[in-house]
Amino acid sequence: MFKLSKKIIGITGNIASGKSLISDYLNDLGYKIIDTDVITNELYAHNLYLKAALINLFTDEIINNNQINKTMIAKIVFSDLNKLKQLNDLIHPLIKKETIRQINDYFNNNPQSELIFVVVPLLYETNFNKIVNKVIFIKVDDKLQIERLMKRNNLTKKDALLRIKTQIKQELKISKADYVIDNNKTKRHLLAQVDIILKEIEVK
Repeated sequence: MFKLSKKIIGITGNIASGKSLISDYLNDLGYKIIDTDVITNELYAHNLYLKAALINLFTDEIINNNQINKTMIAKIVFSDLNKLKQLNDLIHPLIKKETIRQINDYFNNNPQSELIFVVVPLLYETNFNKIVNKVIFIKVDDKLQIERLMKRNNLTKKDALLRIKTQIKQELKISKADYVIDNNKTKRHLLAQVDIILKEIEVK
């Protein structure tokens, strides 16, 4: 799929763990970042096949001003695990296909580059770990995770817990990851860990 000399590093962590903070930092340092959340948003906005499939799955009530209402879909799937599975089965193959295309395009257009970072919230849940060389996992305490998610998404504690429970437990992901970053302290502490990992990745 990709040349063996290329380093494709997956960045993941459960919801509200700090993935965007790390990807923004890496981007500021000049590293190439592919964010599957961005790809997902593009698919929702422009992929006509996905739009038709979502209407078939959820009815046309999810359409607002000719755009897919992601907030409405979220409310449905996080209270109905069967619908969540159907949504994931529909959209994640499209996300993976586009991610692989972007990785190939980047390396083809930048043959001198050996390193790329791919941010994937559900990396293990969707088997994205099979297309990356190494995985960085960001861990955060349960209480802090709930507080951050409630604040970020304006959710009740009940709704925040519903979203968290749909993901694989942190402990299992930590056991599988190549690097683990602790995001329970300050931003400075978080980014210092990133710097250490970067040195190790670039040396190898």
